Amino acid sequence: MSEVWDMLCHRLAPILAFSVFSAVLAGGRAPDLQTRIGGVELLTNTQGVDFRPYLLQSVNIVLKNWAKSIPESINAPVRMKGKVAIEFAVKKDGHVTGIKLAESSGNSLLDRAAWAGIYASGPWPPLPTEFNGDYIALRIRFEYNQPPEVAAK
Repeated sequence: MSEVWDMLCHRLAPILAFSVFSAVLAGGRAPDLQTRIGGVELLTNTQGVDFRPYLLQSVNIVLKNWAKSIPESINAPVRMKGKVAIEFAVKKDGHVTGIKLAESSGNSLLDRAAWAGIYASGPWPPLPTEFNGDYIALRIRFEYNQPPEVAAK
C-alpha cells in the first residue's frame, strides 16, 4: 500500500504545482509569459507520510522566487524556449543542500533563473515531524514557453 501511495504522490505533485503556479501567474507576471513548473518529483521514500501539503507550501515559495528571477529578455525579440530540471535535498530543518542542474535548457539565462528560484527559497519549512528521514530529495522541472503537447511530456 505504501508503494501505491508513494506513486500517487509522485503523480499528483505536478498537478498540484501547476495549480499553485497558475495562481502565482494571475497575481503578477505578464500574461504572455508562458512559464510553468512541469513537475515536482519526490525522489525519496516518503515512509507513508503525506508530503502534498508540504510540497504545495514549499513549491509556492519557489514559484514566487522563480517568477522574480526570470529575465524579461526571455520574451523579446523572440521567446526563448527551454526546459530545466534542478535536483536538490531538503534537510529535516528545511535547509537546502546539494543543488545541481540535472537537465540544462542549453540557455544559461533560463538555467540560472530556475536555479535562483530554488536557491532564493531556502531555507524551506522544516520537514513534517512524522517523517523519520534526515532529508528528502526533489527534482523540479521548470518550463519556458513550451507548447502544451511538449510541456506535458
